[in-house]
Amino acid sequence: MKKVPRAMDTSTTLEQIKSALTAYQAERGWSKPEPRDLATSVTIEAAELLEYFQWSSLVDVAANRQGITDELADVLTYLVQLAIALDIDVAAAFFDKLERTKQKYPTTIFNPDSQPNSEAYRKLKAESRKGKVV
Repeated sequence: MKKVPRAMDTSTTLEQIKSALTAYQAERGWSKPEPRDLATSVTIEAAELLEYFQWSSLVDVAANRQGITDELADVLTYLVQLAIALDIDVAAAFFDKLERTKQKYPTTIFNPDSQPNSEAYRKLKAESRKGKVV
C-alpha cells in the first residue's frame, strides 16, 4: 500500500479532496455513483457516526477516536462525491448558506450577551418556514 503524506485541514483544499476521490474511483473502474445512492450513503454513514454517541451523554472520545474519525471521513467522502455528481461548488454553497443563516439568526437577537429568547426564535423559525428568510 502506498503511503500517503498526512494531509492537514490547514493545507488541504476541497479541490484536492475531490481530485483524490475522482482518481480513486477511476483507478478501480467504478462508474459515477448515482446521487440518490450517495445521499443514502451519507445518511448511513452519519448514523454509524451517531452510534458512538447513542445512549450516552458522556462518550469516551479518546477511546473511540479512530472509529469516530473513520466515520467522519466516510461522511465527508460521500458528501464530496455527491457534490461532484451534482456539480455543486461546496465552498460557494457553504458560504452562501452561512450568509443566509446569519440573516436567520441575527446577532441583534443571538449573541453572547443576550438571554435566550424562545419567542424571538419561534418567530424567526415561522418566518423562515414561510420563505421570508432561508
